[in-house]
Amino acid sequence: MLQHEQKDTLWKIFSHIGERWQNATFNNVTRAEFDRMLDLKTSRRPSYYTEYTSAVSFLSELSSRGGNIGLAVEKLFEDGYGDNDLQCHAYFYVVSEFIMLQVARGGFRKWGYLNYRGYTGGSFSNPYRV
Repeated sequence: MLQHEQKDTLWKIFSHIGERWQNATFNNVTRAEFDRMLDLKTSRRPSYYTEYTSAVSFLSELSSRGGNIGLAVEKLFEDGYGDNDLQCHAYFYVVSEFIMLQVARGGFRKWGYLNYRGYTGGSFSNPYRV
């Protein structure tokens, strides 16, 4: 399981997405739900434990150079995949996953989209899923 400090760092990445895209007020993921998701993703196969811990290590290394975790997260976003293997993994497996979570759990409302509780495709007489 991830340590509390590691979860804090991952939460900073997740929170930064909302701040950067200005959709944090629309997102409905609480810190407790986020921690539960991390616990699930690291306790079952395939486990994201190594991806999460290497992303935290990479951000710790960046922040030790810059002196600020916020600047390290921003650098990770700005440089994207970069040349470093740890950075590539952090961006591809952690940042992109958190972006999808951010958008799926309410962030899409920033752009005026709403949840539609009706059917999502096909007809009612011939369901597309059984």
